[in-house]
Amino acid sequence: MVDLNNRNTLFEKSPKGQEAQVCAMFYEEAAKGIISYLKFLTSGYKGRYDLYAKWGRKKIVIEFKSELKNKHS
Repeated sequence: MVDLNNRNTLFEKSPKGQEAQVCAMFYEEAAKGIISYLKFLTSGYKGRYDLYAKWGRKKIVIEFKSELKNKHS
């Protein structure tokens, strides 16, 4: 596993390709108050997306990914 070397998280290692850790780190930042502008509505594995939230008056959906890629053929 790759060392994170980041003092902003309690995680020391990062397993490659794990969306669950990205999700956990997001909620870790929210718990610290760093992500304070979102109001969480619901989260879970049975929904189509990972997180349903409100940003101001707008309802939004968030999908966590372990990697961002630009897939052009």
